[in-house]
Amino acid sequence: MSGASWFLPRLIGLGKATDLILTGRHLEAQEALEIGLVNNIYPAADFNTHAIEYVQNIASLPTRTLGYDKTMLNFSRLNGLVPSMHHEFNLTVKNMGTQDYSEGIASFREKRKPNFKGK
Repeated sequence: MSGASWFLPRLIGLGKATDLILTGRHLEAQEALEIGLVNNIYPAADFNTHAIEYVQNIASLPTRTLGYDKTMLNFSRLNGLVPSMHHEFNLTVKNMGTQDYSEGIASFREKRKPNFKGK
């Protein structure tokens, strides 16, 4: 029991998921990238460097905005388009009231790196 029948169609579509589940074939990294099962591939020797860069990039972003984004994504998985759009609109309005939103706008205008505070 791996959850593949639930996860795969949501990640890569029903057709590709059906192919993989019915045939049981193994994927090469390049095919996994092409069908959207993975976002990036790196040589093993470079993996840690890329992983650290990825995490540091996310850590430098506005945390409230990331939280709103994650909330929107989770909500949209369980709800239809119209409720999801209403939910997204409401969270976008909330986000526009944050200090980090103002900092993002200011840093863009001033052509500098933003300094987000999570507020």
